[in-house]
Amino acid sequence: VNIKSDISTSVLHMSDLAYFVPELEGVYQPVQLKGKVRGKVSDLSIKNLELKISDSVYFKGDISMQGLPDIDNALIAVQIDELMANRDELILIELPPYDGTQFVDVDYKLNHFGQIRGKGSFLGTIHDFVFNSELRTDIGSLKTDIHFTEDEKSKLIHYTGDLLTSNFNMGVFFEEPMLGSITANLVIDAIGFDIEDLKAKVKGSIQEVGVSDYIYHDIIIDGKFTQNYYDGIVSLDDPNIELEYDG
Repeated sequence: VNIKSDISTSVLHMSDLAYFVPELEGVYQPVQLKGKVRGKVSDLSIKNLELKISDSVYFKGDISMQGLPDIDNALIAVQIDELMANRDELILIELPPYDGTQFVDVDYKLNHFGQIRGKGSFLGTIHDFVFNSELRTDIGSLKTDIHFTEDEKSKLIHYTGDLLTSNFNMGVFFEEPMLGSITANLVIDAIGFDIEDLKAKVKGSIQEVGVSDYIYHDIIIDGKFTQNYYDGIVSLDDPNIELEYDG
């Protein structure tokens, strides 16, 4: 079926579209929708999309998808003009075959973000993608240009690229009470989000970071983190501490 539809602001039950898109059979999620839909299910584009699932989950932008209904291997390109979301509601969104067995998979660590707002872009599959974003969360702000993949052996998330943080609470995100907030400009190559799993190469500058109830300023780092171990260079020019470390 070739779809050509201009949708004005409407409240739809996805099951209403099953006549045209059989893959949606069994989806009962009501959504508020606006946009221009073109193409076949296997090669679909949606321009000027406005999608509202709830008061706290909203999307505005463009989406193109090639390869549906094989969601694991479909190539997805998303331009995000406006985004509002939280993990608690995202994980309730069903995926094909829409029989109550497959849902959007979002790492539980993102629950710490609380409500997310921002803009950016997504390119790739759900298992291998580049995410460029500017995000505001309940625990601080992030800017990313990062490639995410799933490590085949460990099944942990591998991520590499540029990360800028502003007053981002590491203690909450990593569930480590001794850590506080960080404002930094970093290049990272890491795997894992839990302290127990984390292996990371990090290079860049840290404007300020809280550790054990003290806020350190003006730090340059270039090294490797493994759990509670660091191997590399640290240059610290804090008002109370000056340090040059290489080890």
